[in-house]
Amino acid sequence: MAFEFPGTPGVRIDPNEYDDAAQECFIRVVKMVGSFRGVGLGEFLGALRTRVANTCMDYCRRRLTRERGIAGNIEEPVGDDEGLGRFDSALSEIAERNKEARVGARDELAAWARSGFPPCT
Repeated sequence: MAFEFPGTPGVRIDPNEYDDAAQECFIRVVKMVGSFRGVGLGEFLGALRTRVANTCMDYCRRRLTRERGIAGNIEEPVGDDEGLGRFDSALSEIAERNKEARVGARDELAAWARSGFPPCT
């Protein structure tokens, strides 16, 4: 089963990066063994599981940071024009669709009210 970042569905380690992630886990576990103070196998397995999970989360965080850097910031300017943000055109299209949906819903509600409130089915 592949590691999935807790609370963020769809954020996983890419299958092409499994070897790199496993190597990073191995390096961190080897460092942990030198300072491990537990007395039983259960404590060691718990510490091992925690170390691997934390390493996988760190690996995913770095990937998210890289991807966010590529995608850009919503407030990033479009170039020379400091007035427009990079995503302003996409946001205005979404706002226009939402406006059309609200107008349509308002008109349907008004028609329903004029018809004498027929029962909903």
